[in-house]
Amino acid sequence: QEAKDKSVSFSLLVLHRIITAAAKVEEFRYRIQGDRVVCYDSLLPEATVGRADHTFSFAAFEYDPDELVFIRKAKVEMERLQATTGLNKGGTFHPNAIHYSAVPWLTFTDMKHPANIRSGDSVPKISTGKYFREGEKLMLPVSVTCHHGLMDGYHVAKFIEILDL
Repeated sequence: QEAKDKSVSFSLLVLHRIITAAAKVEEFRYRIQGDRVVCYDSLLPEATVGRADHTFSFAAFEYDPDELVFIRKAKVEMERLQATTGLNKGGTFHPNAIHYSAVPWLTFTDMKHPANIRSGDSVPKISTGKYFREGEKLMLPVSVTCHHGLMDGYHVAKFIEILDL
């Protein structure tokens, strides 16, 4: 309802809230680089952008603490990418990223993200699904995949507790 009231994209509003909450949990800012752990000061939202032909592009969005500024800039980038073809991987994959995917067509209870542990990938991956009603509550599936050497369920629970949806 809040997204409708503000006339903004529900997915971009959720993405902003996810990045904001994740940045408040230090372990979400940890990354493995070589043989050491680095803690970044900030996080960069990277997401998939769907197109009318059901293909997608990767996108890196500039974070802004003001959610309306973030949404406005991200919408411009989404529109630009929707007019392109291919994955557009050149501007993505920053080490301080959080990878986000919205799957608004599917309500899920679990989601597995592809990961290659040997590659040293330690970027958290967060997905949301199709929201649904459960009694009087409006529910949104949220999946978090993270490197267990950097965080565990306690840190994911802190993130969910902070997440303001």
